[in-house]
Amino acid sequence: NSHIKTKYPAVETNLFAYANMPPYVIDSLKKITDLDYLGCDGRPWSASDVGDVEQVGKVLLGPGQKFQKAALESGKKSLFLIENHNMSAENNALMDKRLPEVLDLNPDHLIYNYYPRNLDKPEENMAIIKKHLKNFK
Repeated sequence: NSHIKTKYPAVETNLFAYANMPPYVIDSLKKITDLDYLGCDGRPWSASDVGDVEQVGKVLLGPGQKFQKAALESGKKSLFLIENHNMSAENNALMDKRLPEVLDLNPDHLIYNYYPRNLDKPEENMAIIKKHLKNFK
């Protein structure tokens, strides 16, 4: 990062890790220098929701908030990647229900997958993302 910032000062650097990383990993990520954004990726719901996850606890509500806190504590901006790929149609309803709560956390940088892989109903998935993101600032 230091080399990039020296050579290209306008470039913003970011890092996201799985939302279910243990605290010692998050603590080590906080120490990375010349990093502008620190965050995570995960499903846009909580671990208590009954939704498909690729790994236990890899969700934005709850674990993702630990990354927001870590970013703030280390003078970095927060980042969320909404994991909306590889999603069954049943999970679209859960994403629709919980995505407003994720957005209410107001991450500094937000990423999602545009027409991602392995969706049962890609048009429905994208309509949900659009519905909730159109007013996000």
